[in-house]
Parts: sequence; C-alpha cells; structure tokens
Amino acid sequence: MARADIEYLMLQDVRPWPLTRYGLPLGWLGERLSHDPATGEATYLVQMRPHWRLPTPGIVECGLEILMLAGSCQFGATELSRGHYGRVNPGGALGPAGSDEGCSFLLMTDRSFRWVEQRESRCWTVENVLSLPWQPAPDFEGRSAAQTPEGVFVKWLHEDSQSGAYTLITRQPGGWSDPKLEAHRCWEELLLLDGDYLMGVNGAVSAGCYIFRNGEIPHGPQASRTGAIWFCRGNARIDFQYSSVPWAQPQIDRYLETARTAGPTARGPAPWGSWRSPDIEDQEKE
Repeated sequence: MARADIEYLMLQDVRPWPLTRYGLPLGWLGERLSHDPATGEATYLVQMRPHWRLPTPGIVECGLEILMLAGSCQFGATELSRGHYGRVNPGGALGPAGSDEGCSFLLMTDRSFRWVEQRESRCWTVENVLSLPWQPAPDFEGRSAAQTPEGVFVKWLHEDSQSGAYTLITRQPGGWSDPKLEAHRCWEELLLLDGDYLMGVNGAVSAGCYIFRNGEIPHGPQASRTGAIWFCRGNARIDFQYSSVPWAQPQIDRYLETARTAGPTARGPAPWGSWRSPDIEDQEKE
C-alpha cells in the first residue's frame, strides 16, 4: 500500500491540532500531511508553542528527519533553528527537549512514531541548509548533468547508500522553464520554500505548497517567474522519464508573460522568510 497522492496543499491553511492521536509528544500541534498505513511512514507539519517542554529524556524507535521552518528547539544536546535540517537513525534522542520561542518544522518518519523513555541516546546529524553551497545537478538515470535545464542547482542533505533514498534542496532561477513532462519511478515529496511555480495542468502555486506524488505520474511543463526553492525527498535514487505535449510551450509562454502582480502566483513573502542565499540574490540582480 502506498501513500495517497496530495497536490498543492498550502501549509499556511493547515489548522493546528494536538498530534497526540498519532503518538507524538504532548504539546505538539499540527497535522499529518501524508501517511503510508502499511509501514507507518509519515510526514507531519509540527508546531510548538513558546516555552514548550519535554523534560523526560528518551529515544525514538523510528528514523526521522526534521526541516526547521521557523523558531528554534532544543532536542537533548542538539539545537535546531530555522534553516536547519536534522536527521537521526532509530535510537536517536528526542528528549529532554524544549522551545522558548516556539517553532514550526516538517517531521518525516520512516515508520510509525514511537518514543521510549531512556537515559542514553545517540547524536543527531545536523546541516544548516541556508549556509550550504549550491552544486550543479549531477547525472541521473534518464538525464545527464549536461541535459539538466540551465539554472538548476541542488544542495544534498542525505542519500541512503543502499536504497538511494534522498533528501535535497533544489532551485530554479527566475524566468526558468522546462516544456517536457517528467515522471519518476520513486515517489516524490516536495515543499515549495520560496518563490512561485507552474506545474502543468495542476496550475501555479506560491511558497508553502506541499506535494506528495507516487511514482510514474507525469507532471509538467514547469516554469517559474521569480525563481523557486524546493525541499525534496524520494524513496529511491531519482530517475527521469520524459515525454512531450504540444500545449506545453504555449502554456509556459502565457505564464511567464503574465504581469508579476500580487496574487497566488506572485513570489510574495515566503511564509517562513526567505530561503535565498546572497549568491542567488546577486545572480538574479544581474
């Protein structure tokens, strides 16, 4: 059994509820965004109120990833703040934990969440996403580095050596487009952190858009007026299967020619602040 497909869920519209019904700690608010009932694998939008505390130390029995969207939180000896990506294998520390200012983050688990009280725990692996350098997109099955549309760069956060499962950040510059439709064997999980984006017949969105798409689903054409930064995950090494449709380029042309006015497709303020590093801002001003 796989997760249900989710297209264009705007996280700004998600109403926070207590997450104890999913086995997460007391005081965690938010919503489960997607879920595989067979494995328990899931993704949650989590919010903590200021001065939240989990005083008892413990470990989690699942592997998990966290992308901090706003605020900061202390998990054991590890402090995560906006822009940090944290990953911990099963047996990693979750408590004691607390947040003085409150925070919001994306939580992704590889099985059902379960926390167990325990004195000893393992360390997190943490990266500051905002300070990592951008790298050219590498070769993938079905798309070599030379075939990558101009302007696409990535920040690798994690790749499993056995399954090829990946977590990364991608960016496309303003005015970028790709008229091809693409599909992948792996599932894709996406969060638009900054910018605007057109994705074919599904229309255009702004920052805060969440997508979960199972494998083999064609999507595109794609374009961005102001540039886009995506948080991306997949359960296997991504491949690219391309196809073409005659209406793709006219749709891109209409989208890019539309005036950049306020509205759902304008860049506008990202809900968790800018994710654009100075090197991007300098390039886009040239």
